[in-house]
Order: sequence, then C-alpha cells, then structure tokens
Amino acid sequence: GKKCPGFFMAVGNHIPANTPVENAIFYNEVYEELSRR
Repeated sequence: GKKCPGFFMAVGNHIPANTPVENAIFYNEVYEELSRR
C-alpha cells in the first residue's frame, strides 16, 4: 500500500463533526496530492 501520514488517513476516514467544511476539503486535496507520490 501507499505510505501516507496517519493524520491524513484519519481525516479522510473519520471527520469530526466540528471540522469546518473548508478544512475537510483542504485536507482531502492535500491527501490526494501526496498520494500521487
């Protein structure tokens, strides 16, 4: 599998209810960019 930072995986799999949508979108974009490497 791909080696990814744990907190990115955590954000992708479980987003806390108090997480702003903008932050969720930002982390998703960052995760996708890092996952290509």
